Amino acid sequence: MPLLPELFLTFAKVGLFTFGGGYAMLPIIQKELVEKRGYATEDEIIDYYAIGQLTPGVIAVNTATLVGVKQKGVIGGIFATVGLVLPSVFIITIIMQFFN
Repeated sequence: MPLLPELFLTFAKVGLFTFGGGYAMLPIIQKELVEKRGYATEDEIIDYYAIGQLTPGVIAVNTATLVGVKQKGVIGGIFATVGLVLPSVFIITIIMQFFN
């Protein structure tokens, strides 16, 4: 599979199956990126977590962006970030329909 769709789907899977916020996603991100996909080494993922913690925003989103940029430049960062956030947007949109 080409890398951009793979980045999107990998982070969409993380975003879909993780509850509890950005910090709850970190172990799943580590397993997917380091152990399964080889997108980053252990040292790199720790650096991404540190940078993600220091920058404004959710640590998981920042980490997704950094990994995507490393893999495929700015477009990779966009695909990874949208993949991580999109499941939550869909879930919230569906829930919102019940309140209207």
